[in-house]
Amino acid sequence: MEQDNKPAPYDMVAEESLLGAMILSPEAALIGIDVVRAEDFYRPLHGQIFSAIANLMGEGVVVDTTTVSAKLNNSEVVPMLMAMVLNTPSSAGAFNYASIIYKHSVARKLMRELGGAVDNIRNGEDPYEQAKKVEKTVNGVGNIHAGGPEAMTVYELAANSEAIAPVVIPGMMHSDYRTIVVAEEGAGKSLLLRTIGMSASQGYHPFSHQRIKPVRVLIIDLENPTQAITQTAIPFMDMLKTREFGIDNEKKTFDPERIKFFRRPGGIEIRNLSDRAEIQREIAAFRPELVCIGPIYKMYRRGASESYEDSADEAMAILDTLRTKYGFALIMEHHAAKGKSGEKRELSPMGSQRWMAWPEIGISLYKDDRDPTMLHVKRFRGDRLSGVSWPDRIMRDRTWLVEGSWDGGVPTA
Repeated sequence: MEQDNKPAPYDMVAEESLLGAMILSPEAALIGIDVVRAEDFYRPLHGQIFSAIANLMGEGVVVDTTTVSAKLNNSEVVPMLMAMVLNTPSSAGAFNYASIIYKHSVARKLMRELGGAVDNIRNGEDPYEQAKKVEKTVNGVGNIHAGGPEAMTVYELAANSEAIAPVVIPGMMHSDYRTIVVAEEGAGKSLLLRTIGMSASQGYHPFSHQRIKPVRVLIIDLENPTQAITQTAIPFMDMLKTREFGIDNEKKTFDPERIKFFRRPGGIEIRNLSDRAEIQREIAAFRPELVCIGPIYKMYRRGASESYEDSADEAMAILDTLRTKYGFALIMEHHAAKGKSGEKRELSPMGSQRWMAWPEIGISLYKDDRDPTMLHVKRFRGDRLSGVSWPDRIMRDRTWLVEGSWDGGVPTA
């Protein structure tokens, strides 16, 4: 077969335009991170610049020519970066630029796959086996991050359920669970969510304190000042560190990097692109297995002409998009609706009634009438799934901050 000398397909203008757009706009940077990878760039330096931008986004650092060059530890690239910014037609075209880059990356990969198969066949390899090896690549041509068919029989679904939605905290949540915790003011909802996150991040069940598999946790705090977090979080993490290392210093699995705190004490408007981009940046960079966020009422604001349902529906849709895209379990805190005068207050979510139907698990925490350190765990809606075993009571604990009590005895994690 005659070999041609045509170069591998690429588009240097598209590569430079995407990088320029990513430097100009956080929204464009998120689009770029979603569509392409560093290895999709034809020019290696462009892939390095892309990685530097992605890392800066994950660290919450402003992306500009100075910070990117500093991340690369190469001041000589500054003129190149400035030229990219100046020559970028529009940051709004980021998806189009990324699509062009991805298309050429797929073409180069396909050429390598097919070329390798041709060489193998010439060397006597089984052509049917070679066809199987390139089939997946060929089927994915023309689709960004395309994969094979995903439909399964019910038996295949059951056999693969753990891989599809792994356990995050045994008895409490898998990676596709949504949980909302409702309590009255001053019940300690924020502390509870932080404790759940900190315990799980270091491999402890938050209520039984049994060993579990550690998970990555992102806490998105929309209300509390720094000191309110650190005055309990630091001693608790120090306790886990001491407990983990032990006297013999054999165990070394404690890792503070497994839990991150992202704070916006003034609240956010998740329906605004800029605020949503901030949240997505943190999730895309850290890839948490569990996200704890709250309170819900500071996550979005109802417009003057909007119904509670319309504003809540949009916020829920954004959360669902993020959690299915990045594959994390979600637990949120919400304030309770106001009670009627003269009647016992029912602890259900305030605002839209949509929040009652949305989660898989809806937890209500009632203060004990006699013991201020105890909360009774009830449901504002029935569990959508079986096998959920939140404790029947949650008590304050000096060492673990919280401890659970089950009427039927502590379940095995």
